[in-house]
Amino acid sequence: MKTSREHYLLGKLLLNRNNYEDAITELQAAVALEPNRAHAQYLLGFAFNRRGAYAWAATHFQHARRLRPNNAEYYMALASALRSLGERTEAVAEMYGAVRLEPKTARYHALLGLTLTEDRQFAEGRRELLHAIRLCPWRPDFWAVYGIGLIYAFVLWFFCPPKDF
Repeated sequence: MKTSREHYLLGKLLLNRNNYEDAITELQAAVALEPNRAHAQYLLGFAFNRRGAYAWAATHFQHARRLRPNNAEYYMALASALRSLGERTEAVAEMYGAVRLEPKTARYHALLGLTLTEDRQFAEGRRELLHAIRLCPWRPDFWAVYGIGLIYAFVLWFFCPPKDF
């Protein structure tokens, strides 16, 4: 009989090999034996997310975040699953939580900025995207996302102007 750690390590190895079904089986066994193993919950959520089972992914990401509330990556993972479920307001709240925990992580600001821009919160989205660029000005992908965000905002404004315009 395997221990929780053995299931966890095998699940992690299977994830690295993109074998999500078997990884889920092993990680479920790990968390069944030791439900407070935060990283096993996170990896299980990751595997479910890759399989498109976003509700299950969100459940495990939430559990991981509750166990380790100072881990910003758990907030971002939960935000990803929530976005996929169409729960954008909750996803943005999780992203703000990650940014609050790790304000110097440019990737978090860029993802938050893109999400806000998609949600037509243009000023806030622009602010976050510019913050990401200030943190990592050498990242061309952040500049590209910023440019795409500006174009997206213009197209939305032009074809779907605000009602009070």
